[in-house]
Amino acid sequence: MASIRRKEIPDQEIQSFWEWFETIAADLGRDLENQAILEELDRRVSELGDVSWEVGPGRKEENALVITPDGSKEQLATTQRIVARAPMIPCWEFHWARPARTWSLQFSIDSDQGGRTQVDARSWRYVLFRFPDQTFDVVLEQSNLKEASESDRYTAAVVLLDGILGELKRLELIGGIEAVAALPEDQATKASPIESLSMHLESLVAKP
Repeated sequence: MASIRRKEIPDQEIQSFWEWFETIAADLGRDLENQAILEELDRRVSELGDVSWEVGPGRKEENALVITPDGSKEQLATTQRIVARAPMIPCWEFHWARPARTWSLQFSIDSDQGGRTQVDARSWRYVLFRFPDQTFDVVLEQSNLKEASESDRYTAAVVLLDGILGELKRLELIGGIEAVAALPEDQATKASPIESLSMHLESLVAKP
């Protein structure tokens, strides 16, 4: 998405964004694929800085708007500031990073070859590499994406990690991400099923 880089967004611009969003929230809530509204939403979010957005079902409310740093730790302060000024709107919740999902590990991504690619991550495995600062590198084995491009495999890996951990936790804990079609033999013997990743990380971080 197009975006404008700024050091700090004036409060009035954030306020204007939310005033506009209040006027379209009901219509967007009834149709989350309303292209005219989504195009205007994209334009208005791009004016707030180097951030992105997502809409979809909420965790508690019917709908959710995420103003996301899109994987950039440097933009977390910006998204926090934007969402902190969000008004209370019926049937909507707001997030400043992508929340963890309750899901089936099946999703789709925009392919760099064009169109959408369906991804089923239920069979994926991973290996973690721990560093002294309590961050980790992760290698993801995506055995059913052997024909996918390197870019698409990486995109699918990030979507999966954000879905399992939440974007904030992923940014805090995960440094390097490597997506491979098959793990090297020395790593394959240490691999774990993807469903255990969140609890595995929590157990490692809890250790002194």
